[in-house]
Amino acid sequence: MTKPENTPRQNFHRFFDRWLGELNSNLQQLASAANHHEYDGHEDDEDLRMLINNSIGHYEKYYKVKSEAAKEDVISMFSPKWLTSLEDAFLWIAGWRPTTAIHLLYSKSGMLETRL
Repeated sequence: MTKPENTPRQNFHRFFDRWLGELNSNLQQLASAANHHEYDGHEDDEDLRMLINNSIGHYEKYYKVKSEAAKEDVISMFSPKWLTSLEDAFLWIAGWRPTTAIHLLYSKSGMLETRL
């Protein structure tokens, strides 16, 4: 029996699960450091800067991986299966529908057709 092939959607879903775990850890570290940090104007803030830079880098990694996944399967980025039901509902309330991608592609193809 052959092993099912990993799709970009599945790969991103696994990445996102790990990413959320790391995000939670980063936020706990930041909160702990902020609660125990006493600033007197002379103290070395290198540890805080490192935690902040790690958090920023964590978000940069998310958008880089998401961008790469979108290049492979853009539709899955517009109808993500890794969202919770509540997050999915917010997408719909905000006006996003999976068919919006089809309408967008259709309108862009019309513009391309006129140029040809």
